[in-house]
Amino acid sequence: MKKHILIFCINLPFLLLAQNDMIPLSLAAAKKAALENKTKLKTDKIAEDVAHTQILEAMMRRYPQVNVSSDGRANIALQKSVIPAGVFGPDESLVRFGKIWNATTSADATYNFFDKKIDYDIHQAELNYELSKITQESDGDELVYNVVKSYANVLANKTRLAQQKATVIRLTADKKDVDSKVNNGILQSIESKRVDNQIAVTLGEIRKQEESIRISEEILKFNAGIDMSKKIVLTDSLPILQNEIAAYRPITAQTELKTLPYFRQQQLQIRLSENQIAKLEAKKYPTLSLYGYTGYQTQTNNVLYFVPLGDNFSADNKLANGEPNPDNTNRDAINNFPVVYLGVRMNWNLNPFWENKTLVSQNQLRISQTESQVKEWEENTHIQIAQAQSALSRAQEDIKIQQTQVAFAEENLAFLRKRFQGDLITYKDIIDAENELDNAKVNVILAEYNYLTAYYDLRKILGDL
Repeated sequence: MKKHILIFCINLPFLLLAQNDMIPLSLAAAKKAALENKTKLKTDKIAEDVAHTQILEAMMRRYPQVNVSSDGRANIALQKSVIPAGVFGPDESLVRFGKIWNATTSADATYNFFDKKIDYDIHQAELNYELSKITQESDGDELVYNVVKSYANVLANKTRLAQQKATVIRLTADKKDVDSKVNNGILQSIESKRVDNQIAVTLGEIRKQEESIRISEEILKFNAGIDMSKKIVLTDSLPILQNEIAAYRPITAQTELKTLPYFRQQQLQIRLSENQIAKLEAKKYPTLSLYGYTGYQTQTNNVLYFVPLGDNFSADNKLANGEPNPDNTNRDAINNFPVVYLGVRMNWNLNPFWENKTLVSQNQLRISQTESQVKEWEENTHIQIAQAQSALSRAQEDIKIQQTQVAFAEENLAFLRKRFQGDLITYKDIIDAENELDNAKVNVILAEYNYLTAYYDLRKILGDL
C-alpha cells in the first residue's frame, strides 16, 4: 500500500499537468520542436528535394532521347500529268482528283555526344542543391535563436512576477505593524495609507506582468511551432540556463570565418555566376549528335480519273490504243514501305558570338559585387564577434555587481525594519528601501537575460547554434 502511495505521489505532478493540458517545456525541447514543426524548415526541405531532382533532370540530357510517334494524314490531291499521253501509257495524261491516306509509325533516337552546355547545366543544378542546404541550415539557426530569446523572455517575466508577489507578501505583513502603530498613536494615519497605496501599485504591476507573461508565452509557442491552444509550463530557469554556458571560443582568424553559412552561401553565388559565364562561352561551340530513324508507311490512293479531250474510247469500253478502261472511274492503290536512316547532325548557333558580350559582363559585375559584399561582411563580422564577446563579459560582470547590490539592499532593508520597529523612522523609509531592493532584483534579472542572449548572439555569429 505504501508503495502505491509513493508511486502516486511521484506521478501526481504529471497527472496534474495532463489534467490541465499543460505541456512541460525545457529549452532543449523548445529548440527541438522548432526544428521539427516550423513550416519554414519544411519549405526549405521541399526546396532541397526539388533542387536534387533538378540534378537528375539535367543528367538525363546525357542519355539518348527516344521518340515514338504515329501519324495519320488524309490529303486531297489534284494532279495533272505534264507527260503527253502515250509515252508511258494513256493514264499519264489524265487529270487526277481524289484523296491520299498516309499512315506512318516511327521511332527515332538522338544522342548528343558533344554538347558542352550539358555539363554546366548539371553543375549549376548541383550548386543550387548545395545552396538550398545552406539556406536550410541558416534558417534553422535563426529559428533556434528566436526560441532561445523568447524562452529567456518568459523566464525573465516569471522571475519578475515571483519577486513582485514576494513584495506584496512583505507589504501585507508590514500593514499589520503599521496599523497597530497607527491605532496606538505612534504613527500618523498617512503611514497606513502609504502602505495601502504601495500594495495597490504592486498589485497593478503584477497584473501587467501576468499579461506580459501571457504574450511572451504565445510568442514562444509560435517560435517553437507548438499548438497555440496548448498551455506550457517552463521547466528551466535563468540560473539553470547559465550552467550550460561554457567558455566561449574566441574566433578572429579569417580562415575560420569561411566555415560560416553566410560565407559559404556567397561563395556558391560566385560559383553560380562563374558557371553561367562558362555556359555562355560553351554556347559558341556547335553541338554534334547521332540520330537514327525507323518507320513504316502505308499509303492508300483513291483517285477519280477524268479523260481529257482528245482521248478516244472504243465501243467495248477500251481506250484507242487497246488498253482496257476500268469498269468505273475510281482506282484504289495501296503501297507499304519501310523507312530507315542514320546520320550525324550538327547544330551551330552563331548568335552567342555577339549576344555573350552583354551577358558575360553582367555576370562578371555580379561576381565583383558579391566579392565586395563578402569582404565587407568579413570586416563587420570581426567587429560583431568582438562586440558579442565584450557584451558577454560585461553581462557576466554585471550579474556579480547586481547580486552585490541585492545583498546590500536586503541588508539595508533589514536594518531599516529594525529602526522602524524601534520607532526611529517612518514607513516611507521602508518603502524607499523596498523599491531599492526591487530595482536591484530587476537589474539582476536583466543582467541574467543579457548574459544569456549575449551568449547566443555570439553563438549565432559563430554559426554553431
